[in-house]
Amino acid sequence: MAALNDAPHVAGLHLNFCTAGAPPGAANANDSIPSAQLARVRERQAAMQNELAYFQIQSTKPETLGYGLNDSPVGLAAWIVEKFRAWCDCSGDVERKFTKDELLNNVMLYWVTQTITSSTRIYFENRVAPARDAKGRSPCRVCDLPEGHPRVD
Repeated sequence: MAALNDAPHVAGLHLNFCTAGAPPGAANANDSIPSAQLARVRERQAAMQNELAYFQIQSTKPETLGYGLNDSPVGLAAWIVEKFRAWCDCSGDVERKFTKDELLNNVMLYWVTQTITSSTRIYFENRVAPARDAKGRSPCRVCDLPEGHPRVD
């Protein structure tokens, strides 16, 4: 948001997990997409079907989720550690990549500061007031990962 609201003070904008719709007026949005890239997009869409529930609840009911997580250290740990498991290259075994201390440190950061609610609220804010066109305001680069999703490891 700083790149939109205070571009002169932003050295650059780094984005990942970018999505886009069809170009305006396109009869078939997929016509100009190379077949290999289209296959990759469809593969990622299929893989993400089981990983979008967090996005849905955080973008529609962030306060409800946040208050529940702020009230339960076990619930908070389950929510955060599950994201680590889903988003790292660990084949379902999160401790292959992270120690219990590393995971607990991350959970404790949210627990001690009571900031899980504010961290979920940004999803809602971006849904109800999407970013304006920032073209030309700040230098921008996109991280295009082979797996299609940012990894935390």
